Amino acid sequence: PQPPFTPLPGELKRLEIYNVSSVVQARRVCGSLLLTSYRLALCGVTVPLGCVLSVLCVEQALTLTTRTGYYLSCSFAEDDGALVAQKLNVAVPPFAFKRFQAMPPSTRRRNLFVYDPLAEFHRMGVDYASHWTIDTSFNLGWRGCASYPATLCVPRAADRDVLKDTSTFRTHQRFPVLCWRDPHTCRTLSRSAEPGMIGRTRLGDKQYLDLIQQASGCDGLWVVDCRSRAAAVGNVANFNKTTGSAEWGYGQCEIAFCGIPNIHKVRENWTKLLHNVPEPWMAVVYELLNWAARITDVLADPKHKLSVLIHCTDGWDRTSQICSLTQLLMDPHARTLLGFITLIEKDWLSMGHRFADRYGNAIDSIHPTLQTSAHSPIFPQFLWCVYQLLSLEPGAFEFNCELLSFLAEHHTSGFYGTFLGNSERERVERGLREQTPSAWDDVLDPDSIHRYRNADFVENPNRLKFQASLGAMKPWHPSMTEPQAITQ
Repeated sequence: PQPPFTPLPGELKRLEIYNVSSVVQARRVCGSLLLTSYRLALCGVTVPLGCVLSVLCVEQALTLTTRTGYYLSCSFAEDDGALVAQKLNVAVPPFAFKRFQAMPPSTRRRNLFVYDPLAEFHRMGVDYASHWTIDTSFNLGWRGCASYPATLCVPRAADRDVLKDTSTFRTHQRFPVLCWRDPHTCRTLSRSAEPGMIGRTRLGDKQYLDLIQQASGCDGLWVVDCRSRAAAVGNVANFNKTTGSAEWGYGQCEIAFCGIPNIHKVRENWTKLLHNVPEPWMAVVYELLNWAARITDVLADPKHKLSVLIHCTDGWDRTSQICSLTQLLMDPHARTLLGFITLIEKDWLSMGHRFADRYGNAIDSIHPTLQTSAHSPIFPQFLWCVYQLLSLEPGAFEFNCELLSFLAEHHTSGFYGTFLGNSERERVERGLREQTPSAWDDVLDPDSIHRYRNADFVENPNRLKFQASLGAMKPWHPSMTEPQAITQ
């Protein structure tokens, strides 16, 4: 029998249809379809509206694809399919706001985790004795870079003129900032957007990279461009027909081109994966991990003392992927539950990954089935990479695959305010912390945290080495946090 539907706080019915036939767990069942302000409930299976990727209606049959790669199909006794498809193809307000208002005040925001950039940089050894400083003035009010956080870590010797020059020279003013530092060796991992056209501020950008090298106590800087050389040469500042440091004309800089596909190719590969052609998708998952491993080799090399700067075009997609994966390999703290949450807050949310543009998670409305050229499963691809690491090193991570499945669903569900919007600025100015629930409150709740903890975790203070082959990559089928009974 179909389980009774229990509405969530603030959830309202929009449509209910009876005599619906669907396939659940390889069995054809009859039941009802219920559409609410948050989810679709079909014969006992529920899917958040924000997780619906596409809807196809042919006569009395309806098929929808979820963002986690599952398919739901059903048929109607009457001509109701078109009506359901029409309602699924319109934007809806994020459910997080209504749910927050309907929750008891004592449970709305428990603040079991609030990202603290000062504590995170202090953990890395950034203090008064280091050559780095935590800057809260240059990007105050997000005036220096609208897509960066207000709190940044930059070389202590960088004055305001140099910071202004380098930010002006970089795309979207996303100039190089520290994202990770080894407190023992002082080597660093920085991130940015691509350099701009040759111009007046290029000298300031060069001086700034010299300051990063000096603050890291290194002999040089390894610049990892996530794009291919062919994609990079369209930028005049990069184009020099030679290799190595002459690529930018910056002394002590070595350049490497990853050739990681852009958002459009990632979207194309995801579509192929949904149509049972997994090879292109898995190849990129492997390349991301392989490059992260190469970067950790450079950061740990005792003979050649180099720090690393990673960038792509804009510095908020491929850069977030490789920076995060590098830290998972290098830093034992990132492999803990709190450390992984901090990593997502630091390198994805605060550093301006475009959750609204990539997945339809605007603060005012969620419209997941509206496919635009900006839509691309960049964050899910990162989760696929982390899944490979968990499979290869099952005891090295304090969190488990249930947490990855939780993130795969709720970074688009609209159930929390955590993943709405494109930047820290948008979330702060719209008051999301004061008006929506936090995903981390549910993950870290004492009654549910056991679901996301790995019982086999053994803390390892060393870096992880990724040495697997492409053939060792495994397909991932995220479980759904709603009751799962889906067949493809």
